[in-house]
Amino acid sequence: MFRFDNEALVTPHLARLVGHDSPLLHLRKHDNSGMFDRFAEHAEELWTRGAQVDSMPAES
Repeated sequence: MFRFDNEALVTPHLARLVGHDSPLLHLRKHDNSGMFDRFAEHAEELWTRGAQVDSMPAES
């Protein structure tokens, strides 16, 4: 999901499809509780649950 103010570009995960074969949705916020807000809340939830991953040292 890429969010820009009241617009978002969303590529939902669909079973058996890789990213470039999935549809791209261009969403605009028109009111509360619409599709835009559902995807925005989903992204915020995933971001909140995320855990920091320490970087691995580069192999020489």
